[in-house]
Amino acid sequence: MARWSELLSPRRVAASARRLAALAWVDRRVKALVILLILGDLLAMLLHIGHRLNTHGIFAFDALLDPGFYMKYGSSYAAHYGFVMLGAIALTSVWLFATSHQAVYAGIGLAFLTVLTNAVFGLHVIMGDWVDETLGLQAIYHEYANYVGEAISFAVIGCAAFAILLWTCERSTLDHGIVGILVALTLAALSLFDGALDLANALNLSKSDWLSETLVFIEESGELLAITATLVILTTVAIAQRADG
Repeated sequence: MARWSELLSPRRVAASARRLAALAWVDRRVKALVILLILGDLLAMLLHIGHRLNTHGIFAFDALLDPGFYMKYGSSYAAHYGFVMLGAIALTSVWLFATSHQAVYAGIGLAFLTVLTNAVFGLHVIMGDWVDETLGLQAIYHEYANYVGEAISFAVIGCAAFAILLWTCERSTLDHGIVGILVALTLAALSLFDGALDLANALNLSKSDWLSETLVFIEESGELLAITATLVILTTVAIAQRADG
């Protein structure tokens, strides 16, 4: 079992990140995966930009009016692309746990399965309505009550995912535990984009359409990149583990 003083050592975490990056750089399979995922991310971003520019009448191209290109929609093409990557993260974690018997990969799998379930079914929205009614937020925050309820629910779900992941980090060997810390950092980035920026956009006090559009783009693009980084980390670890036999 790893100690927290070792797991949270910036030197050890940086060294682990460099090792994984070096392996990813020389392994053609990881390189191909990185290129494909980045191209997928960029395509989703460009189609989103094209759709929004078209919607605002800056130029006309009927093919880009498809609402599926708007990344904010839960049924968008980008959202489904993200669901596939989250599912791949969960499956890769299962394989890593089965082959290494390290608890951290069970933790990663459960954490991202929680993220996937929330994304697909909108658990934080359902819980947010319940929190709003239970705590009487409407009387305090008025038109922002739903947003506050959703933020509280999102924080609860996020803390549960982090608790699962960090608890299993400590119950793994040091090298594998540090992989868990790296994944925790990508999960933190995902939470920042999905939670904090979403709330900031909802509370857009200036009521600026362009500020709202900018926040949506940063939020959704950041989510995709954080998920991509997680999948690349786990795939690199899986290839290294398979090579070691």
